[in-house]
Amino acid sequence: WMHVERALLEGYKLHGPNAHQNAFMMLPRNMRMLYAHAYQSYVWNKMASERIQRFGYTRAVEGDLVLVSTDHDSTATTTGKLGKRKQGEEEVE
Repeated sequence: WMHVERALLEGYKLHGPNAHQNAFMMLPRNMRMLYAHAYQSYVWNKMASERIQRFGYTRAVEGDLVLVSTDHDSTATTTGKLGKRKQGEEEVE
């Protein structure tokens, strides 16, 4: 119990009180990845909240990733200028 905390404290004991990266590297890889993925989720949620607060969620704005579906194909595109989208190398109105 408290394996993560113990590993972190052992890292500080071994490498010194200001060796944050070395102490973090003492954690098992799966825990380090958990923290990295949690931080990625935090950043994504902050940016998504900011985008919704500024522009709402009812329409795409420049820079949004948009999924354009056709009868036979689904293609992810990014919006260029409003009203246009980039699809592969060509720009489509």
